[in-house]
Amino acid sequence: MAADLRAFRGGLLHFRGDPGSSSDPASYEHIEDGVLVVEKGRVARTGPADELLRALPRTVEVLDRRGSLILPGFVDAHIHYAQTDVIASPGRNVLHWLESHIFPEEARFARREHALEVAEFFLDELLRHGTTTALVFGTVHRESADAFFEAAERRNVRMGAGRVLMDRHAPEGLRDPAGDACGHEEALIEKWDGRGRLHYAITPRFAIPSSEAQLKRAGELASAHPRVFVHSHLAEHPDEVAEVRRLFPGARSYLDVYERYGLLRERAVYAHCIHLDEEDRRRMARSGAAAAFCPTSNLFLGSGLFDIAVPADDPAGLARWMHDNANAGSLERYLRGFAVTIAAMATPEACERVAFEAAEDAADDGCVLAEFRMAPLLFEPHGLSGESAMEAMLAGLARSPLACGLIVCGMRTENPEDSLRAARLAIAYRERGVVGFDLAGAERYYPPGDHAAAMALSGEAGLGLTCHAGESDRGERVLEAAAIGATRIGHGIHIVMGDTPEETRRWVARARELGLHFEVCPSSNVHTGNARSIAEHPIRRMVAERLSVSCNTDNRLMSGVTLTHELEALHREAGFTHAELGELMRAGAQASFLPAAERDAAVRAIELGWRLT
Repeated sequence: MAADLRAFRGGLLHFRGDPGSSSDPASYEHIEDGVLVVEKGRVARTGPADELLRALPRTVEVLDRRGSLILPGFVDAHIHYAQTDVIASPGRNVLHWLESHIFPEEARFARREHALEVAEFFLDELLRHGTTTALVFGTVHRESADAFFEAAERRNVRMGAGRVLMDRHAPEGLRDPAGDACGHEEALIEKWDGRGRLHYAITPRFAIPSSEAQLKRAGELASAHPRVFVHSHLAEHPDEVAEVRRLFPGARSYLDVYERYGLLRERAVYAHCIHLDEEDRRRMARSGAAAAFCPTSNLFLGSGLFDIAVPADDPAGLARWMHDNANAGSLERYLRGFAVTIAAMATPEACERVAFEAAEDAADDGCVLAEFRMAPLLFEPHGLSGESAMEAMLAGLARSPLACGLIVCGMRTENPEDSLRAARLAIAYRERGVVGFDLAGAERYYPPGDHAAAMALSGEAGLGLTCHAGESDRGERVLEAAAIGATRIGHGIHIVMGDTPEETRRWVARARELGLHFEVCPSSNVHTGNARSIAEHPIRRMVAERLSVSCNTDNRLMSGVTLTHELEALHREAGFTHAELGELMRAGAQASFLPAAERDAAVRAIELGWRLT
């Protein structure tokens, strides 16, 4: 008997139900010092260590994992095994990414040997990272489905998967034959669904590459096999939504396309679901279908973010959530919080109020000048036009007596055409308070040069140019930003973090030669994992290298800071003197994009207040 038993000692955490937004304590069990007993490969019991250890036979091996947390296997509700070899391949948007990287890669899965090799590696990597259950996309080839199920069966893991359905708007070799709407599905369902721990999923890729005949046949299969999963994509990117509207003019919405063909039901899982309206969400909830949110992927491809409900019931709880979300060691995670703020601001009244209060808060913090950034096109999926957002924000800033202006952001993860639209908006309002144009958003894999046209247009119109660069990517991104006109750099801390001393010297010398100004945000850099601590922050070295540097908050709400907090932290933890902090303030005012009279007045006020010579 003892030979069939093993025990693991450590912290235990498992869930008894959905914790919901309020983290119901009855929904989970956490045992700080617990024991998990495994019998013949299955979890037999769990409990406190002092109870279970006494009850175990002395001959049972107990693996001591104290200091670690023992969890049930993770579940991934949407993943593509055929994309393993092209992870992190960039694209302007999801449709461009498919055409440039994914479709060429998936064509290789017509070869059974290749499909099996990738499936073996993919499954081993899932298990290595703790994922024991997943719902998986294959490719259009039957070989990809058979190979995946065979590899999963050998590992005795719970996996759902399916052959991808596409019969139009896809390359030759990745389309089902005309008239053969779902030719392999009955045989694959019969062979694999319910075999051991395996499940089949009817898998139309998304609405665009499936004809109405194929979607109709997929719905018939879903009706005939109610225990089989349905797995597809839904409303991932605005361009995709627009194309679905063109191809299915009779449908009320993207979701309605699936519903009218019988694909909206329990055991249906739709990936992304970003750009849905309230009616679609209600219909989806009533049907029992589920949404699988993939935030890093959505940010990587510039698709947007899932419009999650406010993650707290009171202001203090929301503030805690914002701070915890920001302080997660990842720029991509930090950016998720904007899904909440953008949704909350998506009316003219809210935009105006937030802009006014931001200016008043800055004045209360002792600021004599401020520039605020906003990407107006991010409001459009919420029904607020970019023009309306601009009007409202500028009206709010105009109500404050503080010398302030608006910098319009283009998102480097979006199409260059979208950043050009943002630039044109900035230019249209340059006489009403817009002072600059910025490239913002997730940096890695999105070189600033892709948006050179927007930067050039803005610069020619007389707007100041800044760019987020060298924040989470290499210092050479700073020089690439300068090459397309940026005179100020958001963050830029990697300019002093080259791979070799010579590389760093070269970057720094060029930045000094160009007269670049660096808008450094210490707490934000720590929160996103780009600096270890305030004490070890690169700002000290940047100042020592005689670069033009200012101290800024980046985002007061996300990071839970004020400018006073930032300066105090630099003094307390990084050893900045009163005079050095004053020089940071003066450099920021001198580099401002505001009109010369306001800029000069701010410089004089700083010199007087900080007693600078």
